[in-house]
Amino acid sequence: MDDWDSVGNDYVEKTSGFVEVSKTMQTGLWKYVRKSADHEVWYARRTLALGVFVLVIVLLASPVLILILRHIITTIQLLRQTLADRVTLTGGVRSAD
Repeated sequence: MDDWDSVGNDYVEKTSGFVEVSKTMQTGLWKYVRKSADHEVWYARRTLALGVFVLVIVLLASPVLILILRHIITTIQLLRQTLADRVTLTGGVRSAD
């Protein structure tokens, strides 16, 4: 009967030890998963912030670029008109012959 008691006690002790090791491993695994998830969330938020920043820059720069382009086109048209008026006043383009 003592043999069965020692076998039972060994089984309980080994099972208890296994449960403790399993709990320790589970806690470590949860910490690793939590740290990994926190890192991924931080990376996603950083990427989102960068995307929003680029979008804001584009939305702010677009009207400015349109105004600059409008000014350039107006300047080119005025230059064209001035050159056309000079050609008309001088009676056409003279050749260098």
